[in-house]
Amino acid sequence: MKERRAGRFRYYSINPDGAATDVIALLRSLFRRSLGDGGAAAEARSDAPAAGHGHEASG
Repeated sequence: MKERRAGRFRYYSINPDGAATDVIALLRSLFRRSLGDGGAAAEARSDAPAAGHGHEASG
């Protein structure tokens, strides 16, 4: 990590070739997976018949 001062402000930067790259890749994969799971759940819900409509057993 690098620190640069400009007046009363401090700016920090992280080496993009270090461990931060691994953390960002992990977070990106988790985010994409959660989006995929949410999309699959929404699609499954839209394909299911609504309660009280459609295919009811007669008896």
